[in-house]
Amino acid sequence: MATDYLKLAQEAYEASTTFIDANFRKDWDYSIRAFRNEHAPGSKYNSEDFKARSRIFPPYTRSIIRKNEAAAAVALFSNMEVVNLSPGNPDSLISVASAAALKEVMEYRLTRTIPAFEICMGGVQDAQVQGAVCSYQYWKYRTKNGVKVEDEPCIELRPIENIRLDAGASWLDPVNTSPYFCDIIPMYVCDVQAMMNSKDDKTNSPKWKKYDEATI
Repeated sequence: MATDYLKLAQEAYEASTTFIDANFRKDWDYSIRAFRNEHAPGSKYNSEDFKARSRIFPPYTRSIIRKNEAAAAVALFSNMEVVNLSPGNPDSLISVASAAALKEVMEYRLTRTIPAFEICMGGVQDAQVQGAVCSYQYWKYRTKNGVKVEDEPCIELRPIENIRLDAGASWLDPVNTSPYFCDIIPMYVCDVQAMMNSKDDKTNSPKWKKYDEATI
């Protein structure tokens, strides 16, 4: 009997959504509103009795987070060099040369192809506002008509509400102990259609199942 992976994915999504709504959604909403200087849902200042009053408050939460971001920026980017690597064995010429070469590669990547400052500051902000930060690291490789057009490392921050794990996963290692890991990625219809029309380079079979625009 063939496994219905679409059904399993749907069940995982529904179970994780129920878990997040029951345990985290309210706190995340409260924290984001506080960062935006907005009153929390259910606050009396959002009621009809206070409609003539200001709906915002002094930005103390944002000010504290901005100060912490500035401290993080100083700690991470106060030096001209992005990374500092040392050889594991200073007496080995090969180890010294390897560390020097790796340092140059990382310096190039973190200043030319990866927006290191923006990613780090975005991660610091997510961690303070929502209590956790998640990023996805991968190698971006794309060809067009047999010609390589992209070939570089990539780091993307993921909204924590779009990462779904099982409620029973260990808090020490939730990713590896969860029976599923959902990474919800919003896409435009045109991008979905492009993926449905594309084929895998190795198997020459369609990457995605085809559906009409109404279904999408």
